[in-house]
Parts: sequence; structure tokens; C-alpha cells
Amino acid sequence: MENTISTILKNIISYPYTPYIAVLILGTIFIFFLPLLSLITTISKVSKLFDAKNYTEVIRRVEKYFKYHKYEKTLLSFLYDSYLKLNNKQKALHYMQIAVEKGFIKDKYLKMFHNTKMAQILYDLNQTSEAFEKLYEVNKEGEYEASWCHLMGKIFLSQQQFENAIYYLERALFISKKSIDIYFDYTLALSFKLKERSLANAIEIFIKNAKKEAIFIVAYCNIFKKDFSNAKLWLTKTSFADNEIFEFYRRFLILFCSYNIIKNSQVEQVLDFSSINAEKTEFLISLNNAIKSDNLDSLKVKILENSIYLLKLICDEQNLKHFLITGKTSFSIFENLDEIDIFSENKIDNFLKRIQQGVFLLDIFGYSIKKSLIPPADFIKKEFERLKPTASQSEQLRKTILSQYLRLTDRGFVRVNLRVVRLFEYVPTKVRSTFLHDKGIASLRILATEIEYPHRSALFIFRRTSIYDLSYKLFETINKDLDEQNIETCFFFYNFPLDPDIEKNILDFPKITVYDQAHLALFLEESMKNNKV
Repeated sequence: MENTISTILKNIISYPYTPYIAVLILGTIFIFFLPLLSLITTISKVSKLFDAKNYTEVIRRVEKYFKYHKYEKTLLSFLYDSYLKLNNKQKALHYMQIAVEKGFIKDKYLKMFHNTKMAQILYDLNQTSEAFEKLYEVNKEGEYEASWCHLMGKIFLSQQQFENAIYYLERALFISKKSIDIYFDYTLALSFKLKERSLANAIEIFIKNAKKEAIFIVAYCNIFKKDFSNAKLWLTKTSFADNEIFEFYRRFLILFCSYNIIKNSQVEQVLDFSSINAEKTEFLISLNNAIKSDNLDSLKVKILENSIYLLKLICDEQNLKHFLITGKTSFSIFENLDEIDIFSENKIDNFLKRIQQGVFLLDIFGYSIKKSLIPPADFIKKEFERLKPTASQSEQLRKTILSQYLRLTDRGFVRVNLRVVRLFEYVPTKVRSTFLHDKGIASLRILATEIEYPHRSALFIFRRTSIYDLSYKLFETINKDLDEQNIETCFFFYNFPLDPDIEKNILDFPKITVYDQAHLALFLEESMKNNKV
């Protein structure tokens, strides 16, 4: 056997083309492994550059590599992380999206972290709806992760949907109990709901951890109580030399509190504001710095708008005219406005209400410049499913939601509910109102056809008031109507408290599903503004 192998090897070696074949085989192997070798070498060099914080060189090398080779997961992550480090969020977002499109983000938890990161960038770029949609793609996994819940809470906070904001921020705190940043936004949300005990506990955590920005919320608690002296005292306890926006608002509120202290102590009709000249000078310096800063124009516009109203209150006509001219020459939104438009009685009253009710806090923390949220239709439907009649709900929340919904339906009961039908992916085919009352239509029956094949029919019933009782007999009648017209399902919407017996009775009618219509109000309004029915 050994002699046979030896003979074969001798013949191969003595073959005249053996050297050429060997070179060809080695060359093929080298060419085959060259891309892999290039990838390993590039990853090694890029990793060292990234650790050395040379992000510009990382970007140059990786983008050069991608000109000649296909996209690779590790290098892509170095690329978008480098862009993030250089604060080029748009480019980072572009490469993060490529990672998704190339199928590199497969694991559901990896997708959750990736989507949350993308959503944070979109939120920072003021693309609120897009950020929400990214979060909503991974909502099942996200509800167990602190940063996901925190960002969801911030989005709802920017929309002034404080109940939803508190819900998600509380979840975030349950997962990450020591996060001062989450406590910060949680305290802000609580301050609007005035849950005094929870608010006091959250503020105490701030003070222990020396979170400077919390000073505004502590001061605002006193503004709510109209204790302007204590509010002013808290505001003088810190400074924001490194942040023009916070320093401006600190000076703004100090001047506002000083104005109110004088106003409340003066008996005469003519008020003398000369004693607050020192506070006014500091305010004007911080206003000037904020307008000249590198912050977003939308923030500067809000700052200038608030300042003009404050200068009007303290009767400083000279500086008022100066900053009105600054507004008109610097920002297009001021160009076509005259003093009559700006200082109408309604606008000044609204300005004072925003401070007195605390909505002004949204300006301070940059929430008021965020775009309106247009939730996906699927999210609205899931909210219906999550908030069925059995779901717990405070009476105060019910009243708030109910008033929101009534406000919507006062502007068009039929139009609003046709929108609901379409959200459920049905096309309305027949609309009938059953009775009227002093506010207009009070009940609506809409026959609709499902969009997806096979095109099944459904009956949508909307009840606006409880003038007629919801009885067992009523549901029997509806069920009989469904059978006679060969309709497979009925969606019954109501916006008033149900009798507990009804919840049991409805179990006898599997074709009928009841929904609390009022829950839709908090999510529907912006959607209606942007999608005409």
C-alpha cells in the first residue's frame, strides 16, 4: 500500500504541469479568502480607531470598504455609532436603516434595542410620529425595557397626554429604579396631574442626587400655590452657565415671580416696577445669549415669544419694541404680525394660563416644539382592545377622556365615527342615524364591508348618550338583526358608564363586541387633522 501511494506521488511530482496547477490552486484559494482577510483586517483597524475615539477616520475607512465590498454587520455598527459620536444623527439613522434592510437585525430583542435607538434619534430630529412607529414595531418586547418605556413616556409627554406619559414612565421606573433621568420626566408629568405625594417623593430623589434642572419643578410647585417668594428663592439656588436655554428660563421665572410679588403687594392702581431692574437686566442678558446661541430656531422662536409677553406685562416698552424688531428680522413667523395680533387679550390670557397651569414647563424642557403625533391605525385599535369595559380606570380619567371625545363629536359625530370605521379597515356602505337630541345626532348605525377578501359585512353602532337603557333585550334585537341580514359581527361603541349586568349579558352574544368609545379621543384628534374623512 505504501509503495502504491509513493508511486502516485512520484508521478504527480514528475508531471510537467504540476507546479502550474499548484500555483493555480493556491491562487484560487488566496482569491477566495482575500475578501475575508480584508474584512478581518478592516474590522481590527476600525476597532482600534474607534477605541481611540478617532471617529472621522473610522467613517472614512468603513465607507471606503463599502465602495468595493458588500455591507457587513459589524462594520455597519461601527459606522453608525461613529456618526452618532459626531452628532450626525441623520447619517447614523441612514446606516441603521440599512442594517435593518439587509436583515442583520433578526433577534427580537436585538431588534427592540435597535428600534429604540433609532426611535431616540428620530425623536431628537423632531420626527415624533416616526419615532413612535419604531417603538410600536417592538411594543411587546419593549414594555420590559426601561429605555423603551422612557422614550414612550417622553413622546406622550410632548403630546400633553399626561396619563399615558405617567403610565409608561412608571413602568420605566419599575424596571430601572435608580435612573434620575426617568425620575426627571416622571416628576414633570406628575406636576401636571398634581399627585402631591408622588410628586414630593420624586422631587426628594432629585434633591438628593443634585439634579439641577429639578429646580424648575420645585419652583413650579410654589407657583401652583401662588407662593411666588418661595418659588423665587428656589430659582436663585442654582445657575446654568453652560446652558443658555435653562439659564434663560431660570431668569425668566425669577422676573415673573418678582412681578407677581410686586403686583400682589401693591394697593395702588399704578404699579412701580423699578425695584426689579436688577432681575430684568439679568433676564435681558440671558435672553440675548439664548437668541444668539446655536440652539434650534424653533426653540429660539418660543423663547422670543414668551419674552415679548413678559416684557409687555412689566411695561418695558423700549425693550419690547427692540425684541419685536429682532423677531421680525430674524424669524419668518414674526414677519407679518403686528402688535395688535400679538397682544390680543386672548393671547395674553393664554400666556398667563400656560404659566399658572404649568404647561410652560414643556417649553423649558423642549417638549412644546415636538411635532404632533399621528399614531398608526393599528395602535388605536389595540388601545380599544386593551381598554375594554373591565379595565380599571379612575373616575377623573374617565371624565377627562369623555370630555375630549364629546368635544370631538360636537364638531361632527358622523365624521368622527366614520373615521373609526375606517381605522378598523372597513368601508362604510350605509349610514343611518336613529334619533336626535338637542346636540344633534345621538346614535349611529353604519353598515360596513371589510377591506380584506373575503369581503365580510359588519355593523358598527355608536351610542352617544344613555337616554335609552342598554338592556338584554336591546342586544337580542341587534343579534336578531345580524342574523336576518347575514352579518357576521357587530362593533358596539358607547361613551357612558355601563351597568355591570350588561358586561355579563354581552357574553351571550359572541357576534357583538363592545368598546368604550371614549378611549379613542386621546389618540384620534391629530389623526383626524391630517387625514380628512
